[in-house]
Amino acid sequence: MDQARVSNGETHAWWLVLLAGIASILLGVFVFIAPVATTVAIVWFIGLYWLMTAIVTLVSLFTDRSHLGWKLFSGLLSLVVGGWIVITPFTTTGLAAAEPTLAFLGATALIWAIGGIVVGIMQLAAAFQGGGWGIGVLGAFSLLIGILIAVNFYVAALAVPFVYGIFAIAGGIAEIIVSFRVRSAEHAMPVGPGRGVPA
Repeated sequence: MDQARVSNGETHAWWLVLLAGIASILLGVFVFIAPVATTVAIVWFIGLYWLMTAIVTLVSLFTDRSHLGWKLFSGLLSLVVGGWIVITPFTTTGLAAAEPTLAFLGATALIWAIGGIVVGIMQLAAAFQGGGWGIGVLGAFSLLIGILIAVNFYVAALAVPFVYGIFAIAGGIAEIIVSFRVRSAEHAMPVGPGRGVPA
């Protein structure tokens, strides 16, 4: 890899990683300070993203007909779901206005439950086939977590924003650490003919 390209391009992106880390931490903090408002806002922006993606996908069919069936299905599905998420808060009041957020939390908890159970069963099966006790312990733990989420479904759904908040804060801290390491690596690079604009 060319040293000039690294020094002038890739390592100069450290501040982008830093900003992403700060944004992640702020998002995680907002989840704990105002979990309802923050979650509603996040779900609304997800719906807006799906809606924009649906429009782009459906418009692209006029110029690119490859994978027509899949593009049409995914575009229409994203259009319906994204439109419902975006429009509902402005057309309904009370509990009905929170339906997209509740559906998102419920779907996430359901995915966690199913994922935990399926992964746990697969890991236990691998352990019994000679995979070792380590993977067996992980499988039993995953299975237990999946069952607990399924049994306490509503509690798990309410815990979803806080779990995302914890991951956002942890990920933000990791990104900030990485950004400073990249910055340190940039300053540690030797100055030579490879750096800067070639004569």
